[in-house]
Amino acid sequence: MHEVEVMYRMRERLEPLALAESIPHLTGDDHRRAFMRLTGPARRWVVNAEHRLLLDAIERRDVVDAERCLRGHIRRTRVELCRHPEVFR
Repeated sequence: MHEVEVMYRMRERLEPLALAESIPHLTGDDHRRAFMRLTGPARRWVVNAEHRLLLDAIERRDVVDAERCLRGHIRRTRVELCRHPEVFR
């Protein structure tokens, strides 16, 4: 569980940077990445909303908003994973 938490903390810092670096080079043909849910369909709206906010920021070429959205999305996923240690047993 500790390794998962550390890995997600690393993602919270690294992926927003990678996103910021890639936004200026994206074309209309690039697609979003799909994330899997652990907590079931009742909370799928959260993930979908996060993805829509992230895509909106990318379409606007707003690096600051895109980094913020991605950081929050990764952080929430880490927190949710920490609530489900059974996944790692």
